[in-house]
Amino acid sequence: MKRYKYLMIEDDGFKRALFDLSEGTINPDKYLYDIEEKIDNVLKRMKNKNYKLTALCMILSSAVSKYKIDFKGESNIVSGQEDFIKFGINKGATKPDEFASIRIYCNPFLLKIQQNEIFLNSFKKELLVVLKHELIHRGQDLQVKDLKLRFEVMSSSHESLIKDLADKKEIMARAWEIIELFKLKNDFTKEEIRIRIIKHDDYRGLNNTLDFYFKAFGKNSSVIKLLYKYMYLYLEEN
Repeated sequence: MKRYKYLMIEDDGFKRALFDLSEGTINPDKYLYDIEEKIDNVLKRMKNKNYKLTALCMILSSAVSKYKIDFKGESNIVSGQEDFIKFGINKGATKPDEFASIRIYCNPFLLKIQQNEIFLNSFKKELLVVLKHELIHRGQDLQVKDLKLRFEVMSSSHESLIKDLADKKEIMARAWEIIELFKLKNDFTKEEIRIRIIKHDDYRGLNNTLDFYFKAFGKNSSVIKLLYKYMYLYLEEN
């Protein structure tokens, strides 16, 4: 798990700290509830099985892959005092990719979930703690990207930036960021997010990336239509 420092931005020749990325700024409780439901469903199928660690991790990964979360088995058990270690989790990590993907590294203790229901329930409890921690980091990563775009717009020529943002792959990635940040930063439900993106003019300022797309391309442009297509897909996917 990683610690965050102040984000330094060049603004009119002066570097200044924008904010302290504290965990209190992101509250993914509703989002985590959806993940918990998927985890519950897959754990019910684990009872009285005899899967190897790799297979267990693949099954868990398939249940939450839409949330950009996966599980990886490790043969060692790390040393440490954290409760999650003795219930099958070595650590959690947020990866530096475009989706801020989350990986849960599991140790051989995880095998006990198949034969011991008390252990299984404890594993789930510890897993949700680790996932919430990493989802907070994901929200912080996306918040940084959202703010960086705002400052790029303020401090540079728009031509190359607009060209990049109009690329289909970039639109797809930005659509995911927009929806994910609404969930993680604002803790909105799916319907609340839908209302806020449909009525964007009434909710400006909640998402810098979405705001700039409207400003740069116009609400009736093909870019905005494609952005909304992907936003709706990501919204419904989870």
